[in-house]
Amino acid sequence: MKLIEFDSKYFLYKEIDNIGFGVTTANSEFGIHPKLENYDKNIKFIKEKFNLSDIFVVSQIHSDIVIECDKNFTLGLEGDGLIIREINRGIGVFTADCVPIFLFDSKKRIASVLHSGWKGTYNEIVVKAIDIFVKKYHSDVNDIVIYIGPHIKVCCYEVGEELKYKFNNHHRFQKNANIFNKNNLSLLECIKTSVLACNIPIYNLNVVDYCVHCSKDVKFYSYRNDPNSLNRIFSFIFIK
Repeated sequence: MKLIEFDSKYFLYKEIDNIGFGVTTANSEFGIHPKLENYDKNIKFIKEKFNLSDIFVVSQIHSDIVIECDKNFTLGLEGDGLIIREINRGIGVFTADCVPIFLFDSKKRIASVLHSGWKGTYNEIVVKAIDIFVKKYHSDVNDIVIYIGPHIKVCCYEVGEELKYKFNNHHRFQKNANIFNKNNLSLLECIKTSVLACNIPIYNLNVVDYCVHCSKDVKFYSYRNDPNSLNRIFSFIFIK
C-alpha cells in the first residue's frame, strides 16, 4: 500500500484490478469514530475523494459475525465484518490496535473487510468470511486475495498468562510455534495460520507491515498509546 494525500489527509491505499482499499492514518489528525462530532464530515470526505455513494459500517462487538451488505442490510447491525458486491459502495471497520483484514475476489467482484481483535482472531472471523466467499459466492480459493492491515504487532503486544494459555491451547494456533515471543502475542501469525488452513495460497496473503503502536514513519491511532482517545483508524474497501 502506498501513502497518498488528499487535502493534507494521508491514507495508505492500493488498487488491484477492480478493487480499491485504504487505511486512514494519524499523520494529519484524521481520527474516525461514530461517537466523534466530526464523524459525518470525515466519512463524507472519504466518500467524495474515493467517489463512493455510500460507506457501510456495523456496530462492532469483538465477535466473529460477518454481515453481507445486501437488500436486508440496515444501520446498527452488530458484527465485526462486512461483505459487499455492489460497485462504488464502501464498507469499513474501526481499529486502534486490532487487525483490519481485507479480502477480495476480483473475478467474482466481491470484497470484505474485518475487525479482528484478539477475540475475533481467536474465533477465526477470517475463516467465517472465507467460508462465505467459497460456499455462497463460489469463489475459488486461488482467487481470494488477503491483505492484513496495520495493527499492534508482536513487538508491542504483551498479554497476560491467561490469554497466553488460551491461545497456546487453540486447536489450530497451538501448531504454530511463532505465535508468541515470550508473552508477546502475534495476531499476524494466528491469522496467517487460519488463512492457510483454508487453502488460500501463501502468495495471496499480504501484510501491510506497520505496527500501530511503534511506527514512526507513518503514524496511527493506538489504544495502548492513548486509551482515553476515541480516535480510530478507519479501514475501508470498495469495488469500482
